[in-house]
Amino acid sequence: MGEYTVKAGENLWNICKREFKLTNNTDIANKVNEVIKANGITTPNYLKIGQKINIDFSKSTNEQKTYSQEVNQAVTDKINFNNIKTYDDLERLQNSSVSIFGANTVSEGKQSEAYNDYSAKLLLDYYDINKDGTVTEEEFAQVEQSDNEKQFEIDNEHFNNVSKAQGHESVEFREKEMNAIKAPAQRSANLFAQNLDFNDNGKIDAEELAFFNQMADKIDGKADGVILQKSETAMFKSVTGANADNEEYNRVVNKYLRGETLTAEEQKTLEESQKAIKAALRKSSGLNFEG
Repeated sequence: MGEYTVKAGENLWNICKREFKLTNNTDIANKVNEVIKANGITTPNYLKIGQKINIDFSKSTNEQKTYSQEVNQAVTDKINFNNIKTYDDLERLQNSSVSIFGANTVSEGKQSEAYNDYSAKLLLDYYDINKDGTVTEEEFAQVEQSDNEKQFEIDNEHFNNVSKAQGHESVEFREKEMNAIKAPAQRSANLFAQNLDFNDNGKIDAEELAFFNQMADKIDGKADGVILQKSETAMFKSVTGANADNEEYNRVVNKYLRGETLTAEEQKTLEESQKAIKAALRKSSGLNFEG
């Protein structure tokens, strides 16, 4: 083994299956992830004919990928915006945006690369809690939940301060009550992560997050590489199903997100909505997840 040259019709799944003589799907999936990490591949579903891939990890060529200045700055900005400590920070977050296109991002291919690079770097720098090069659903949901809870706490503190200033009593919550109020933050984070993992491999891949970011960028009608936080929020609702066109899906998802108990039938509806959302995401993304 050594350097492998991609041929027409090949993908990482069949390459790894054949070259490493694997038969178990789990083993193949693990090997695919090893190859992705060893080669710094950010678009594993779009291999090019003639592309060189190192499959001899004793001679790893995995070097830190170089990202454009715009992508690096966008990731830094995004992380800083999410690091909120005050109500002013929360307002800035809600009205924030990041810009990932630069002077060289002219062609459609370059723009697609920018979405993927931004998403890949954001996953590694912000969501990859254990820094192993991949982001599991659990890691992604944990970071999202933490962000949601911070926003709630700061918003609630601001509400109490305004109430006190107006002569009203503040609303103080006991730990049990606070946890009940925070339940929607956990539920929304989990639902978001589960649905965004629309290739069902247990991880949030760069392509999945890139599709999310590209669709968020289109929501304001410009698709100019400037991704608004407000557009991300709208796309978030689409991925969770909180604004689903199907009225029953919409009702059940929002009931679930509010922390209310679902009936057995409603639980089935929730699961059905997730399958429908994932199928729609796969179709809209145009990504071909094989294996």
